[in-house]
Amino acid sequence: MVNNRNLSFLFGILFIISLFLTWIKKLDYSLIEISRFAQRHLGLAKTIPQYMFFYIGFVFLILGIISLLMNFNHKIRMARIVLYLVPLYFIIVCVLNIIEFKGDIIEKPDSSVNIIDLLRTLGLGFYLFLISYVGLLKYLKIEKKSGR
Repeated sequence: MVNNRNLSFLFGILFIISLFLTWIKKLDYSLIEISRFAQRHLGLAKTIPQYMFFYIGFVFLILGIISLLMNFNHKIRMARIVLYLVPLYFIIVCVLNIIEFKGDIIEKPDSSVNIIDLLRTLGLGFYLFLISYVGLLKYLKIEKKSGR
């Protein structure tokens, strides 16, 4: 029988692997490659929100590795805290970048976001990332020792 610890290890490894799989199909880039591309081709970041965005793939990788190590060392609460930093970091990056570029964003009246096209554009890496993240949160628990 597979216990929670083994499943959380599996999901932790999938979490890390997902960062190296395709996140955007049309560009065929993983999240790590997006971070490298942003550093090389978009020039040096001039503000902190830009730096945070450029390194998001590496931050997720580091957080995933730390969570996996904490899980391995039976520090489940610390592993959970590290996992909660993943969406928190993403939200902070989004909010700071939106605030920074608020004056530069000009919406066209006919522009609309088609959620179906967005879901088709996202690749296997993104979906594996979501599945592994939810799986990690579900199975990363302290197991009760059964006494006989």
